[in-house]
Amino acid sequence: MVLNIQILRGIAAALVIWVHAQELIVRDVLPHSIKQFGYGGVDLFFVISGFIMVHITKNRNINIFELMKKRIYRIAALYYLFTLAALSAILLKGLDNGPMVDIGDTIRSLTFIPFEKEDGRLYPIYYLGWTLNYEMFFYSIFGVSLLFHKHIRVAFISIILIILSIVGIFIENLSDHGVLAFFYTRPIVLDFVVGMLIAVCVPVPGRSSNAVPWWGCLAVGTAWFVFGGEFFVIGSIPVAPPTDTFFRFGVPSGLIVAGAAGLERSQTRIGTALMQRAGDASYSIYLSHYFFVASVIAVVDQLALGDPLRLLLAPITTMLSIAVGFCTYHLLERPLAGDLGIYRRFWRHGRATVKSKEERISDG
Repeated sequence: MVLNIQILRGIAAALVIWVHAQELIVRDVLPHSIKQFGYGGVDLFFVISGFIMVHITKNRNINIFELMKKRIYRIAALYYLFTLAALSAILLKGLDNGPMVDIGDTIRSLTFIPFEKEDGRLYPIYYLGWTLNYEMFFYSIFGVSLLFHKHIRVAFISIILIILSIVGIFIENLSDHGVLAFFYTRPIVLDFVVGMLIAVCVPVPGRSSNAVPWWGCLAVGTAWFVFGGEFFVIGSIPVAPPTDTFFRFGVPSGLIVAGAAGLERSQTRIGTALMQRAGDASYSIYLSHYFFVASVIAVVDQLALGDPLRLLLAPITTMLSIAVGFCTYHLLERPLAGDLGIYRRFWRHGRATVKSKEERISDG
């Protein structure tokens, strides 16, 4: 495990939460840079994915079936639970003549195939899953690359993704060649390339005696990530989600990941143990937060709270969403992966409590 990269995963999850927590704020009171940089959480996740896939396979003999089995098992189980929750919410709305569930859309959502759910909106049933469509696409190409020698895998994947992004220049509308052609030729796929190249050029573990250049890389990347909107704007293509974010967020995410990896080589940490644990739980944090944030927004709207309270609630909601993600990680994600330790501890504690009560009753 690369601890600094785990810390970045926790930060990426918090950035995505911030995007949705801002919906609490009705008036436009925040600086543009503060509002926008949360969108880069997805790019940071994708760069990290590219890095991790090269890192975990460089010294292992693993075939495409083993890789895909592990990736699908890692991603699908928890995602299916939240998709089921989203379907349940849709069905409940349907009782009041709301939107009904489309079987085809459900199948496409569960099999990570992008589709147009609404006009110009390429989201699955549980809309956070759009990023997983990209992740599974990348894993599929990476799996194919395992058929080749390890020294040409990164080049093979990079060439494919670069060609796709070039083709995407000529696909400006969904109607040109269909949803799949549009979705998988967006510039955001280059984030995976950047992550892979960093894993090759800044391998971990390794040795680096001087941490200063890596701190500089991290600082430049962070400044670009936060304030780069002044120079690199996200395009105005009328299709959601925004996927032309490579120069705005992908490149600075690469600098941040490179800096974190370099600092790992010099045995320097960029965060705390708690931030590392947030990285461990980042997938649960990512998937669970929207239900919590949406619930808070519904309550706030019902209570008709004013702007000052809404502004205060945005960061509080972000932090509480992370706490909910930790609970999801320990109660759902880890047990679904076969780690039932927490439930065994609950069981032992419950039995010990019952036994203690019985002993007190018998003594009385």
